[in-house]
Amino acid sequence: LTSTCGSRTQRGALPLRPGATGGKAWPKDCSEITWNRVSGVFVIQPTGLHQFEVYCELNSTSEGWTVLQRNQRDTQITWAESWSTYKYGFGNVHDDYWLGTEYIYWITKQKVYQVRFVIYDSSGTMKYADYNLFGLEDESNGYRLRLGSYTGTAGDAMAPNNPSIVHDNMKFSTKDLDQDTSSGNCASSYGGGWWYSSCNSAQLNVKGSITWGSFCTQEAGVSAHSQIRAFDTATTHRAIKSPVGRRHSGTKAGSLPVLALRGSLRQPAGLCSP
Repeated sequence: LTSTCGSRTQRGALPLRPGATGGKAWPKDCSEITWNRVSGVFVIQPTGLHQFEVYCELNSTSEGWTVLQRNQRDTQITWAESWSTYKYGFGNVHDDYWLGTEYIYWITKQKVYQVRFVIYDSSGTMKYADYNLFGLEDESNGYRLRLGSYTGTAGDAMAPNNPSIVHDNMKFSTKDLDQDTSSGNCASSYGGGWWYSSCNSAQLNVKGSITWGSFCTQEAGVSAHSQIRAFDTATTHRAIKSPVGRRHSGTKAGSLPVLALRGSLRQPAGLCSP
């Protein structure tokens, strides 16, 4: 994911080189790709960072989406990875992957972004959840997640009115770095890194049972992906730095052993079991 291979081509056979942008600098995210409207893999370079590859969802009617994560039920990825692996990303941008929390942080510090979480069931029906703000704090602050207001068809699984399963304002946790608010280790027990509280209403980084609120992907053929695009207004920028009172800001000092007892985790009835 950290490749700077300028000789590669993305789907549609357009060269991945600075010249492809008309001699200008590399695009900072997929919303700056204006010379092509075919979705595929492109090289971007956020401000202050090196170039790397990312999948861009492009169309002719709106700015491009930068895909942060993609997961299918038959994925070859285990998702139960370490903090450092999640930090720098893993998988294949042509298939299932996690872009990397560090890279997501560098992208989102450039502008104000909105996020769309997309979930497909086995029949191909798509549900989505949009949040009009999306940002991460830096690694020293645990890549804490900041979300705005919800709209969509999938339900608000990231910021429900339940502090034990909220994800907004949570630090990122992995199997070897437990930063959730549970007495156990949610990332270890549920098989993937995520912004857990105690433990989850949504979990898209998991092999098998992808979860979004009451929508559980137990059947074969389901998939999910997460994507962001710029939403540049001064008022929303201020809002993301000062989360409203409803957001849960609990933290947990220290960490527990990776192999936490599953019974110590609280999972509301109706959600997917790990």
